Amino acid sequence: MTQHAQQPHSSSSGHDQELPDYGQPAYELPGYGEQTHSRKRGVHWGWVIGTLTVLLVILVVVAEILARIVVGQVAASQIEDAMPEAVRADVEASPTGWCVLCEVIGGELSGLDVEGKNVEFGGARGTIDLRAEGITLTDPVALDGAEGTVEIGEASLNKLLASTAEEYGFTVHGLDLKDGVFGYTTEVQVFGIEVQIRVDASARMQSGGRIQINAESLSIQTGAAPTDIQLNPENFTLEFCVAEHLPEMLEITSVEVVDDALVIGYRSTEPFTLTEDAFQTRGSCS
Repeated sequence: MTQHAQQPHSSSSGHDQELPDYGQPAYELPGYGEQTHSRKRGVHWGWVIGTLTVLLVILVVVAEILARIVVGQVAASQIEDAMPEAVRADVEASPTGWCVLCEVIGGELSGLDVEGKNVEFGGARGTIDLRAEGITLTDPVALDGAEGTVEIGEASLNKLLASTAEEYGFTVHGLDLKDGVFGYTTEVQVFGIEVQIRVDASARMQSGGRIQINAESLSIQTGAAPTDIQLNPENFTLEFCVAEHLPEMLEITSVEVVDDALVIGYRSTEPFTLTEDAFQTRGSCS
């Protein structure tokens, strides 16, 4: 009788066979743990470097702002101190360079914007704007050059023209500036009758630091004189000297009526320093 070999069969003892745990590697790859710690250290140092960079940028920005403020205040103070006793002004100044801190360290400024408000000179009041270039931060401060404008309002200009008109033998009052034209009134004797005349004039720059108020048209405003009388505008044209109210190293470059003010352009003719001597010597009209 042939005996059949007994085949193995699963145990039915009730105990489940344990499966291998695949959650952990059978063995750890070389450098596995080191890579994890290295990434953590990299993230940590990256955060530190980023934070330090932001703080450095903030410090540089703050230093730049402070440098601009300090330089502006010091420059304004020196300009006010350098002005002659007869001139008064409220001065504000601000450097124009893109990195003032860098320029201060180097001892030079590329540019400086200066604004003088409520400037009193020669019995007049106005506003001065100035752009200086090539500023050397020595004691005293030296400038390669400067240019800007002087703005004189109606009230102050009326005073200047009134005193000048007296030299020409007539009066000027009721001055107004509009659309690039001077307008003022004066009185003349016509056939023994006093007649009030309206004069419309333009401003022209003349050589030698003078400005001409050129009368262009006349019209009779009041009086009993005939309205068809002929009056010569040249008799009401006058000139006044601007150079004698400015430092000698400045020359007049332009003149125009803008809104309700006379705007006079100027520039320096040579390098100068911010000292009282530089501003004390006035110009003259030749």
